[in-house]
Amino acid sequence: MWNKQGRDGPEPTRLANFTVVIAGESVRCDGVETTRFYDVVATYNGQEFAFSIAATMFDNLDWVAKHLPSGAYICPGRSQREHLIVAPRQLSGDVETRQVFAHSGWVRLCDGEPAYLHGGGALTQDGDREVEVILPPDLAPLHLVAPASNDDLIAAVRASLSAWDVDRQGVTIIAIVAAYRSLLGSVAFSVFLVGPSGVFKTELAALSQAHFGAGFGSHLLPGSWSSTENSLEMLAFYGKDALLVVDDFAPQPGSRQQQTLHSKAERLLRAQGNGSGRGRMNADGTLRLTRPPRGLILSTGEEVPHGHSVRARALIVEVEPNVVNVERLTVAQGHARAGLHAQATYGFARYLAAHYDEIEGFVKNAVERERERALEAENSSHARLPDIVGQMMVGIEMFLRFAQEIGAVSSSEAVTLLDRVRAAVTSVAARQTGVQRDAEPVPVYLDLLRAAISSGRAHLAAPDGREPESPSAWGWRCINSSAGEEWRPQGDRIGYVGGDDLYLVPQAACKAPQIPAAKTAVSLFRRKPSTNDCPNAVYCNPRIADVGRSLFGVCSKPHAARCCISIRTRCSPRRIHLTNPTIPTTKRPNQTSSATPLVKMVGLVRSFKRTVSRTQLKVSCFLVRTLLCSLAGIPVTAIINRQSAQ
Repeated sequence: MWNKQGRDGPEPTRLANFTVVIAGESVRCDGVETTRFYDVVATYNGQEFAFSIAATMFDNLDWVAKHLPSGAYICPGRSQREHLIVAPRQLSGDVETRQVFAHSGWVRLCDGEPAYLHGGGALTQDGDREVEVILPPDLAPLHLVAPASNDDLIAAVRASLSAWDVDRQGVTIIAIVAAYRSLLGSVAFSVFLVGPSGVFKTELAALSQAHFGAGFGSHLLPGSWSSTENSLEMLAFYGKDALLVVDDFAPQPGSRQQQTLHSKAERLLRAQGNGSGRGRMNADGTLRLTRPPRGLILSTGEEVPHGHSVRARALIVEVEPNVVNVERLTVAQGHARAGLHAQATYGFARYLAAHYDEIEGFVKNAVERERERALEAENSSHARLPDIVGQMMVGIEMFLRFAQEIGAVSSSEAVTLLDRVRAAVTSVAARQTGVQRDAEPVPVYLDLLRAAISSGRAHLAAPDGREPESPSAWGWRCINSSAGEEWRPQGDRIGYVGGDDLYLVPQAACKAPQIPAAKTAVSLFRRKPSTNDCPNAVYCNPRIADVGRSLFGVCSKPHAARCCISIRTRCSPRRIHLTNPTIPTTKRPNQTSSATPLVKMVGLVRSFKRTVSRTQLKVSCFLVRTLLCSLAGIPVTAIINRQSAQ
């Protein structure tokens, strides 16, 4: 009620048919920002409704329709809503303010003691501390349970280690070791289990996720690729120092959903690999604090996300059919539901809390040592891979130290287990070379170009337009006619072969592999918006230029006599000058005109030089590592420095 001042004094005026009080307030911290919440208690028809609402949302009164029955209403009239906003604050007075954490992972409490936050509170070296933690609904099962005794803890650790034997390929080892590693702090990589449907990928990932709560299972995992990008990013942010399973990456070929899923995976996995969040702005134009992933993402899918750099930011584990022992899997799932895996994590977290100040230095030194070991093995396909291997080994080393301290394993058993993990991780790292190659545009282009020539969709000619040496290798077919044997070209002419040099027509050489390239997972070509200089140019995937293996772009000088391109090879500091020659015209079918600018590839013995006519030079979209060098088995990689001679 509101005592409204009237002519005859105060007049009681009804504001609403319910009462509201603010019973308390909390300050929720997510590790980046703090948000104030009101604990509201509303009474309607003698029934109480308690709920929490952000302080900034209290004044708009939308909570009336959201949290109260349909019979609750605000009375009409001037200033009724304004007084209903002020009245609860005035009647409630000063209320108690609580600190609430809205994320998992390591923090320092008010007394400076390190603690691991989970759904049940804070875990220190001395055990549980009464701290309020509110996690998102998808992370609500993240609850670590204390074992009743040290013997129960030993049994829980042994149960976690026994789950390694679920499959004979080592997939479970990597998945569970990823859970151990996530407790040590955020990492700059993710783990991706890939394989066809029916190979138990989700069940293996669920065993790993169950280390953070018995409530997790194959049908209750925190993340799914059907969720939006923003929701997955926020889950990865709130799940600090924990494992986050994102399940079921299964794009349908040829559909819009395929492109959407790959774009979503690129955004999330790249953010995990870079340790960066998406920048946003406030309504007033100021920058908001970013929310990067702070745990370790374990994903499952039927294919690997596209992109060379995205795959380099993940440890890709291929799950083959018939490698999982179903009986052992059933036993491990029973241990997970009983909470044994979560109890093992509880004990490990207590151990880490006691050695919290040593973790950073240990991780840094151990990763460097394991990284050097991985580099000596020379089986990495990307510079990030040795660091990923080192990070995984750090997780198991620290867990085995804990297991030895509590008496769960002996020193000899620890050495054997460590060797098993190293063998599994290095084996996966070695197989990842092929996965990385599948996403590299350069070898994919060469394979497609080679296929175009061998299938008769393209050919190369000698400088005079006739068949070159070994014509069958360059797209020519021998035809028996009345005049005898005759070599005939197949498909479009994409260039010329002269001695040790190879000349390709840029647009034709890009067009030949375009149709099969559309069916691959690698985007080789794109069309640049039309310009006055080159309205119909086709450009290569920028990744090819990034690694210095291709030449693309537009060089347009109407009166230039030549275009000189400077190549610095990685194997020697010498410079090689490439010209754009014009092959003499011999009137034969499928031959380009003399005005067509060509790109000359690097020769190994001599240079095949011609004089280019005065024409507008349009050099675009071409590889420096040529088909000729590829067939000869000689890798040619270069750093491009284009210069236009006046």
